Amino acid sequence: MGNIDFKVIRRRNFDDPILEKVENETINLTCTQTDKLLEEYKKFPQSHNGHYINSDLMQMLYPNYRESKENRAKFYLSVGNSAACLANEYYRRQIKSKDVDKCIYICRTIWCW
Repeated sequence: MGNIDFKVIRRRNFDDPILEKVENETINLTCTQTDKLLEEYKKFPQSHNGHYINSDLMQMLYPNYRESKENRAKFYLSVGNSAACLANEYYRRQIKSKDVDKCIYICRTIWCW
């Protein structure tokens, strides 16, 4: 259906070059492989075949983030805006789909480390 426009994702402009690099890689992946990422999301058991839309779960699509618990704590802000835009895009696609005839709930989970 197309990729998310680069201008849609707000950059945080980190001082730390590693966080900046991860943010740039994440934005690039989101904006060049949107369809592929959304198809991968549907495969997560927690997404219930894509019926459950959650931006925190979307973060698990990004390799740097999902690699370890330590990386999830470190890169949470670096991938957060991309994941939120990806969740929003997926939601918009779902409500336009003729196959969806039930309510879609969106929630934000707060992770405790």
